[in-house]
Amino acid sequence: MRKLAFAFFSSQLAGVPWDQLAVPDIGTNDIIQEHQDCVLEEERRHWNQLRNLDDL
Repeated sequence: MRKLAFAFFSSQLAGVPWDQLAVPDIGTNDIIQEHQDCVLEEERRHWNQLRNLDDL
């Protein structure tokens, strides 16, 4: 699972579309989607923290 998440993250850095990593295996697609959701949540948390700093 870590290797798949790392491959996904690395592909984003390399500019490879994430859907090229998706294979017909539903489990793999779920792992990719879970990782993407996690990254989006981290970004959301980061921006909320920055917004809170601006309010001070």
